[in-house]
Amino acid sequence: MKISKNFTLGECLKSDTAQRLGLKNEITQEGLVALTALVTQCMQPLREHFGRSIRCNSAWRSPLVSEAVGSSSRSQHCRGEAMDWEIVGIDNKELAQQVPKILSEWDQMILEMYDESEKNPEIRMETGWIHLSYNRIGENRKQILRAFRKGKKIVYEPWDLS
Repeated sequence: MKISKNFTLGECLKSDTAQRLGLKNEITQEGLVALTALVTQCMQPLREHFGRSIRCNSAWRSPLVSEAVGSSSRSQHCRGEAMDWEIVGIDNKELAQQVPKILSEWDQMILEMYDESEKNPEIRMETGWIHLSYNRIGENRKQILRAFRKGKKIVYEPWDLS
């Protein structure tokens, strides 16, 4: 089922973790409404701007799937409000730096696990991913963060896009 010109519900529900563990990742009606808003307001405009396919790494997650990947049942993914994504062949940091110039509304954008220390630009551009969320009901904070590992912990901090 298509939820926009270039995005299907199937790609937004796909979860390797759910498949591997035999978990259901079924979306709720409210989740589908929120996910459709995220895709139509954020992801489809980004797709059209860049003129290239967006790889959805994770969008909708049931609470069980979210916890299985090490996140929380309170994650925006469990409400259909977030997608982790990238575009093959474009550096994830450079992509993230463009998002605020393209979109007028979003809730959170997080450059996650991008490896600044990787010397090889071909490898570095493929590290990490972008988490982007959209709140169709309340205020969109336009919060910009980066996330990285510090020991065994994941740290989130404000990011000035540099």
